[in-house]
Amino acid sequence: MKKIIRITAVLLLSVSLFSFDFNKDLEKKYNLKAEKDKKSGITWFKHNSCVKASSRIYLYFGITKKKGLVLRMVINYFDEDRLFINKYIFTIEDEEHILTPREQIQFIEAEELTCEYYDVMINQDEFALLQKIAQAEEVKLRYVGAKGFKRVKIHKKAKNALEDVLNAIQEVAVHIQEQQDK
Repeated sequence: MKKIIRITAVLLLSVSLFSFDFNKDLEKKYNLKAEKDKKSGITWFKHNSCVKASSRIYLYFGITKKKGLVLRMVINYFDEDRLFINKYIFTIEDEEHILTPREQIQFIEAEELTCEYYDVMINQDEFALLQKIAQAEEVKLRYVGAKGFKRVKIHKKAKNALEDVLNAIQEVAVHIQEQQDK
């Protein structure tokens, strides 16, 4: 909690300290893709593996002058039939962590697949959960819905992407602190 508050406070004070070169270096070092939303003024950073693939869970962040650092998490469910998900159960190294959505789960129907996705600004508990997932050897996700459940394994690629984004967030905070100390 203290870490998130400190990072957010630092970013609120000095978002303008970012240079184009810093963003490009961040993208290259952590395999990120930056995208500027001109309407909102937010530059979003997502891991390239999340942009190109249908990841089950990922973290992304944005930097804006008004709000500072914005951390968001996405949990996706893809299948032929909709589950009407009402909670997620992560089994991390044989320990269960229940995540109950705080906002409505969105739904997209494509030709052969449906997607239920949860895209939310993370809180301190979710941030800690993402850190545990990134560091764990084995992680399973159970989607629980009104029409049943489905279990999946969170693959190493997704955990590595989480770790990259967490490290990028840490580097952003350090960079801002260095700029303020000058």
